[in-house]
Amino acid sequence: MLVLLLANIVLLTISLVICFIYLHRQSCHEIFQTKYPRVLLSEVYPLLKTGDIVLFNPAIDSSFISSVLNKKFAHSGVVIQIKEDLFLAEKSIARKVSIDIPAGATLLPLLPVLKTYPGTFSIMPLKNPLSAKQNELIVNEAMSMIGATYPTTLDIVVKTFLRMPSLHCFDYVAHLLRTGQLDIPVLDSYHICEFIINLPDQKDQYRPIYDVLYDIDVSHPEV
Repeated sequence: MLVLLLANIVLLTISLVICFIYLHRQSCHEIFQTKYPRVLLSEVYPLLKTGDIVLFNPAIDSSFISSVLNKKFAHSGVVIQIKEDLFLAEKSIARKVSIDIPAGATLLPLLPVLKTYPGTFSIMPLKNPLSAKQNELIVNEAMSMIGATYPTTLDIVVKTFLRMPSLHCFDYVAHLLRTGQLDIPVLDSYHICEFIINLPDQKDQYRPIYDVLYDIDVSHPEV
């Protein structure tokens, strides 16, 4: 009898897990179909500037962030302009693509990162350019943070439960923007993702999100 009872419990648990995964994937599929205006990167690249936010959607929804939030975007970074060159400040797990992106905080040339990302990306532009002082503050902080470790999934879960920031990718974006004196509150790891994604609706600082199609030759990036 005990064996039969345990077998039924196991079968029930498996059934519930399968149902949850199915419903979650269906919900994610609907949310991931969200349509934003679509532009070519060559059209907007000359307009990019420090403080613009890049939002990433992985080709396969395997991210802890996207799974928990049930959102399209699983990763984010901030555009950094140093003189005439554009970089992406991000904090992530290691990505093995045609360029190796190490785990933790990085500051890498923007175009190669966008071209090799295994998925799609969107941009949320600032309404107004930052002042020279704000730009300097963000650039200096992004440079000083290079190599900072990315939190483990357990750390993100625990700090989300405790309503604390964990400095995952969205936390890191918020940190850099606050350093540049933008009005970004300190929130826990769950709510900061929601806040960043919905910035165009919550603060008069950012324009609406648009999806971007990559069309620039990295070896000849003049646009």
